[in-house]
Amino acid sequence: MRKEVTGMTPEHKKRQSVTLRALIMIIVLCLALGTGVGFFVARKTSSRESSTGNAILDKIVSLLEDKWVDTTGSDTDMESRMIEGLVDGLGDQATTWMSEDEAEEFSDSLNGSDDGIGVMFMAIDSGAFVTRIISGSPAEEAGLRAGDIIIQSDGVSLEGKTASEIRNLMTGESGTNATLKVQRGSETPIIKVQRAAIETSVFYDVRENNGTSFGYIQVLSISSGAETKIEEALKAFRAKGITTLVMDMRDNGGGYLDTARSVLDLFNEKGTVLYSTAANSGEKKAYKASSDTAYNFDKGYVLVNGSTASAAEIIAAGLRDLNGFKLVGSMTYGKGTIQTRKTLSDKSVLKYTYAQWYTAKGESINKKGLTPDLEVRTLSYSDLDLTSFDDTYKQDDVSDHIATMETLLDAMGYNPGRTDGYFSTQAETALKTYQKDNSLDQTGTLNESTVKYLLASYSLYMEDLSHDTIYQQALTDMMA
Repeated sequence: MRKEVTGMTPEHKKRQSVTLRALIMIIVLCLALGTGVGFFVARKTSSRESSTGNAILDKIVSLLEDKWVDTTGSDTDMESRMIEGLVDGLGDQATTWMSEDEAEEFSDSLNGSDDGIGVMFMAIDSGAFVTRIISGSPAEEAGLRAGDIIIQSDGVSLEGKTASEIRNLMTGESGTNATLKVQRGSETPIIKVQRAAIETSVFYDVRENNGTSFGYIQVLSISSGAETKIEEALKAFRAKGITTLVMDMRDNGGGYLDTARSVLDLFNEKGTVLYSTAANSGEKKAYKASSDTAYNFDKGYVLVNGSTASAAEIIAAGLRDLNGFKLVGSMTYGKGTIQTRKTLSDKSVLKYTYAQWYTAKGESINKKGLTPDLEVRTLSYSDLDLTSFDDTYKQDDVSDHIATMETLLDAMGYNPGRTDGYFSTQAETALKTYQKDNSLDQTGTLNESTVKYLLASYSLYMEDLSHDTIYQQALTDMMA
């Protein structure tokens, strides 16, 4: 049976800043939310046919194999590079070729749980910048905090590592320990964390807003079995008489199409068209609700941002169009295609786009995204220049790193006056105020250490829900 996959989006490359040399990806440490495109791996195999049936192409292959001098220093063999080039040349970021090991990791990333420590991070030059700690996780118990930068795992430096490489170094068998060296301001504590099996896709609870209870579900990925956890939440809310629901699907890169369908099925009557698809023939196929569960809410909200993609967009669009939910946040990613996988004779895998999907109203959101009903401008880490640097910047200097400083100061309410990378007098005053508030030397100058302090401060700042402007907008609308 073919397993249809709408995402994950390939490391969200479309929306990432070109200044990020490191592969920046927000990722649950025990669940790679965005594994996908761009792998290079050494392969020594002669199982494929050397002839393509195209005379020009065969001639190019022959010339390169016989005459080309490789000065790249790469261990990747010629055949693997050619396959990569062939697939990448399609211009479809969702179509990728993966080795056997990479395909296995991709499948693991969609299973919804794994043995890890329970943090979300993004890879920066110096290591793993922790953006969120999963509630009740080993990381929380061990004292890790949002804003920490993990620079070593079990004695191995994480400097320059990709998100996938960091994940592989962090995960392991349940019960084993990960010994982490953490940069926290000017300190570098060693923290031991015991790995455990962690649910990483769905979390829920009942919350209060001005004395009124509402249900909150955070969905981090549309992984296998996510619908079961969501239904568990909906049953709990129904039992408590909850009539308002918030579905938080920010930074959700997608997952399985079947799971998205099962989630929408929970909210709709049997026979309701949830979405449709069209293969390369152009013929459309409608997918309908198959049960009569139909959990209903008087008010519903879906929190979205630019990293809400693929299967997450299918759910968001369905809840909006069929169930009257309001989308709150910023424009979504815009991935309206579906992929499937074909295992090849050497156990490598081709994941390719075979269809497009359409909303219940018959609309394609591909490369357009979903426009929120309540639009809220927010900071995206992908807009920041988080590369390492040795310079010290001062007033009147211009740099992308200065723009990062200004953006973070502005997000935390320090009012630098501008975020374009020019180090103005007002920006200097804002930086000095920040330094004073955080017991730092009030130099009014910017170096790499200052950026790391700012990142840590911003992560802690955003842990306070009163600073989460998208969340707060939903709460405000509830009371309208």
